[in-house]
Amino acid sequence: MEKPPFQFSLRMMLAAVAVVGITVPVLIAKPTWQSGLGLFLLSMFYPALFLTGAMTADQTRKAMCVGAVIPAITCVALVVAHISAYYFKFTHYQNDIEHLQAVFSEIARHYRYISGFLWGSMPLFGAISGLINWLFLSSGRS
Repeated sequence: MEKPPFQFSLRMMLAAVAVVGITVPVLIAKPTWQSGLGLFLLSMFYPALFLTGAMTADQTRKAMCVGAVIPAITCVALVVAHISAYYFKFTHYQNDIEHLQAVFSEIARHYRYISGFLWGSMPLFGAISGLINWLFLSSGRS
């Protein structure tokens, strides 16, 4: 008997709660350089997580990870573009720590809504990709 493609597991539920528990406080925190650093680190973490899942999971979960990595990589591209733009904008600081704090503060101020939208769309893109895989690619298996 074949295993259903979307089977509930306690491990996946705990992982989802952990991801939401880390992401939501970063998005609703006051825009300081610490929350900007958190946005940057989460933006770099999500593509690595989904690419690892795309390489190691079974076919349905692999399709979901490939679908979810699209908004995650878009998020990385936007963060890197914003960091490079803001880094050269603030040139009046005397040391590098204050310079980076100003850059991450601007990232937190201007980037939190875009990243929240992209992070929120990752499960939707993953579900659409998993559904396409289940409907069209795995229908020929018996």
